[in-house]
Amino acid sequence: MEKPAVVPRNLAAIHIEVQPKVLRSIALICLLMLPGLSLAQLPALQSPGFDSAGPNELPAGWRGRVSFAEGKATVDTTEKRSGAGSLRVELPRHGGYLISQGLGPVTCEQISFGCWIKTELTGPDGVQLSLHWLDDHGQVVGTGQPSALVSGSAAWQQLVVVGERPVGATKALLKISVGQGLGTGGTAWVDDAFVRPGVDVGGALSNLSFELDADGDGDPDGWRPFVSGGGFALARDVTASRSGRSSARLVGYPGHGDRSCYGQVSRPCTPPQGLRLRFWYKGSGECSGFVRFRPAPGVKLESGEFYDTMGFGAPLPRGEWTELAFEAKTPAAALAARQMQVEVTIYQRGEGTLWLDDVSVEGLQ
Repeated sequence: MEKPAVVPRNLAAIHIEVQPKVLRSIALICLLMLPGLSLAQLPALQSPGFDSAGPNELPAGWRGRVSFAEGKATVDTTEKRSGAGSLRVELPRHGGYLISQGLGPVTCEQISFGCWIKTELTGPDGVQLSLHWLDDHGQVVGTGQPSALVSGSAAWQQLVVVGERPVGATKALLKISVGQGLGTGGTAWVDDAFVRPGVDVGGALSNLSFELDADGDGDPDGWRPFVSGGGFALARDVTASRSGRSSARLVGYPGHGDRSCYGQVSRPCTPPQGLRLRFWYKGSGECSGFVRFRPAPGVKLESGEFYDTMGFGAPLPRGEWTELAFEAKTPAAALAARQMQVEVTIYQRGEGTLWLDDVSVEGLQ
């Protein structure tokens, strides 16, 4: 901090010391009047690193309860992503366990809640985040879509859910659900939780496990089907899945046309330094795709429609579910913007049946 000059204690000296403070106050007021900035703040999470246990055997601030059959949560100091420990949740057959923390007061219009998950689970069960909104009396006044599902045997990966504060909401309840009573047991670890104002890129896409089809049109909600040249059939498949109850299925018939795909454009989000796209797939054909960095709605670029587009390919055939991970650096022009959108498109270009499940996007800092 800059120290004030030593001058005689007279009116001129008082004027010299006060003037910079006034100017800084005026600058702060002007800054807060810029679009997209506000005085809204979030309370800090308690025990985000799950490093040590409190009186209830859980880290301070977190609560836990059995949600299906049985389950147990303890602090694990041997398996962690960072720090001194993580939260280990053990499930029996058809088990389920819920961890939660209240947050308030919340005045942000949007918040992102995330953490890092590692799983050794069997069956379709997994770990999922959700965010619930409460009023001053603790009554639920809103619940958004849950996050994607992390299941099976998965290394540490980030999971994020985004919530938009409804009218009357003053608090948030952050939930981590381990197991939905569908599996045959296993272990999951949770570490490095965070909560941030705005939309984190990890929660900017929706229906990443292809579970939802509220309009009943046969396609997973949030994903746009596209076919060029005919000879393809795309649908949500409730007979095959890596986790949960469904996946996306893209079929290329003999003599098919150019290509087919499912794609989704995220809501506007804060640009990270880079992205890591993950998804699980199996089947046959020819699988490729791209990650595209788009400007936020209303933003016009000097050249072109997009900041950049980066492609990937997934080797086929695959008889078992296989994970693909692809990293892309955020273009400098997108980083300079306060917001951007991310487009994810996955193609079936060949003959055969391709299944997709458990897509995730992680921001790299």
